[in-house]
Amino acid sequence: MPANLTPQYLDAEQRFKEAATSAEKLKALRHMMAVIPKHKGTEKLRAELRRKLSRLQDSIEAERQRKGGGRPDPGHVPHEGAGQVALVGAPNAGKSSLLAALTAAHPKIANYPFTTLEPQSGMMPFEDVHVQLVDTPAVSGDFMEAWLPELVRRADRVLLVVDIGNDAVLEDTETLFARLAEKRVRLIPQLPAHDEGAHDETEDTDAQDVDRIETLVAANQCDRPGAAERLELLREILEAGLAAPLPEDALCVVSAETRQGLDVLPPRIFEALRVVRVYTKAPGSKPDHEKPFVLPHGATVLDLAETIHKDIAASLKLARLWGSGRFDGQAVQRDHVLEDRDIVELHS
Repeated sequence: MPANLTPQYLDAEQRFKEAATSAEKLKALRHMMAVIPKHKGTEKLRAELRRKLSRLQDSIEAERQRKGGGRPDPGHVPHEGAGQVALVGAPNAGKSSLLAALTAAHPKIANYPFTTLEPQSGMMPFEDVHVQLVDTPAVSGDFMEAWLPELVRRADRVLLVVDIGNDAVLEDTETLFARLAEKRVRLIPQLPAHDEGAHDETEDTDAQDVDRIETLVAANQCDRPGAAERLELLREILEAGLAAPLPEDALCVVSAETRQGLDVLPPRIFEALRVVRVYTKAPGSKPDHEKPFVLPHGATVLDLAETIHKDIAASLKLARLWGSGRFDGQAVQRDHVLEDRDIVELHS
């Protein structure tokens, strides 16, 4: 069967041949894989491209190791804000469009696969804090960046972006779950706060070796024809891939293009992080509402003091609390558990 290669593919192939550096070859090769027609006539060629990509990535990594690891880890994104959420999805699912819609970032957006080649982050505002969203390269049956599973492991949560405007959404979603599972990464549903830790219980015999990352789902392109019908079919695939029922509040139906449903995402994402915002005040002064301290759910007064400075924690005797206490200015001990939007006055 003839390959019937497109001008876009032939152009990318020419750039690959003319590339002078490994980085240029890698970029051209990724583009070739993105635009090559997917049919029986290109099966052998696609397999050869996958082998070339694997060899090139291994060569680049070996060179980095010989140079003492001087090249930065391309998948390392320092955490910022109230938490880090990795956007993961199949080609053209709309991850970059969501990043642009929810943050001030300006990622490259195009209607061909693998536009995103490196992680790109932006800060999503929510009330008085910001949450870091990290766009990642697409995952497909042919390609997944070697560093992507580690980035997912390091993230606080995952936002799985699926394109319900695309007939291939079921196959794409199953493929994504399978590719991550190959690297011992399992996406699981976002759990209610009172069930935190319950996802550690599993029937897997090799449970200790699998990293489970709590996940929200953004069903994108909800404004496209047939999206509602695909969404109903997708639920079964999601629950099979997540290996658990999908709570209603873990699935957000949105359109990055028309902004339909986007107002729901920031509060859902913030709630999923399970953190609390705590404000501090000096005796006789007003509280500082500009920059709250962000602490894990269940954090105590002592945890807050240690976050501010170890010397403050060492000399801490008690605190006064406004917010979740029985009355304003209530005296509480060092082990008192803080709630979201508490105001705390520390006393040595």
